[in-house]
Order: sequence, then C-alpha cells, then structure tokens
Amino acid sequence: DHDGVVQWARDNYYKTSPTSGRPGTVSYYDFSQISGAYDCTNFISHALLAGDARIYDTNNASTGWWFWSTADRSYSWAGVNEFYNFAMNNQTKGPGGYSMTWNVNYEDWSSGDILQMHDGTTWRHSTVITGFTLYEDGRIYPRVTGRASPTMRNNNQDIREHEYYPNAMRILHLYNYGA
Repeated sequence: DHDGVVQWARDNYYKTSPTSGRPGTVSYYDFSQISGAYDCTNFISHALLAGDARIYDTNNASTGWWFWSTADRSYSWAGVNEFYNFAMNNQTKGPGGYSMTWNVNYEDWSSGDILQMHDGTTWRHSTVITGFTLYEDGRIYPRVTGRASPTMRNNNQDIREHEYYPNAMRILHLYNYGA
C-alpha cells in the first residue's frame, strides 16, 4: 500500500518520537540515539510497515527484516546497504522488489517508492518518494520525505534541494511477500 507508506512518512517526519508503523507489534526506536548512527532506514522500515509490509524474523541478524529491540533486530531494519541487499534478494516474506538507477522518467517510479542516495563515497541515506514536481521543460522530479534524526528531517522536499543531490541515487520499488 504505497499510499499508506506516504501517509505515515508525512505524518511522522517531524515528530521527536514517531509512532510505530504497526502499533502494538513494533515500537519506534530512534537509531540516531546511537553514536554515529542515523534514523533514515529505520524510518522507512516503519513507513513500509504502515503500508502493510510483513515482518520477516529469521532469528539471524544477517537475514530477514525485523526489529523487536536494539539487541533483537536484523541489520536490514536500519542499515541503508543492508536493507537494499535484503529487499533486492527477498522473495519470501516482507519487502522485496527491484531497484533502478534514478532518472527523470516519471513512468519508472511512484509515490511510496524508496529513494536511496549516495554521498560520493557510499550509499548513505534512505527516504520515501512522497510527491512530484513537473517543470516547464517537461522533466519531473520526485519530492521526498524522511528523517535522519529529530532535528534532521525533510517533508516533501524537491530532490534537487537535498544535500546529496546530484550524487547517485537508486529507487527501490517494493512488493510485500507472504502473509
């Protein structure tokens, strides 16, 4: 449910303590509280839960996609590259799909897709595509909503205004496997 992903992201990006993407099962823990860590991929994981993605607890932190506590979670829940690797290889349960290099072709991406950004050295940031801007020259650019910490966040921001633009970007178009 890409609309659910977008709605949750837009409703929670500014909160000091965002709500759980699936209340009653997974609490929200702000990963930016960990020294040297950011909250962006945890934020998109909760957005995906709000879009009805299924948790996949394999009891092995290197596989699956889940979070119960900081001591009981998969690496893919909050790691940019770990999430990408899980989602691009998963066909069992939870989020999985395909990736494409970002371009200005609107037909290739949609609201609720995940946009990951490269800072020139590594894939560093995950955010949600929450809208579009059509420019006079006919190009369409995504607008993104995300959160790296309670004070580092953006709401429906034109991608061209983002700090990592114009470095490499990739779009993850995800499905939900399993029930």
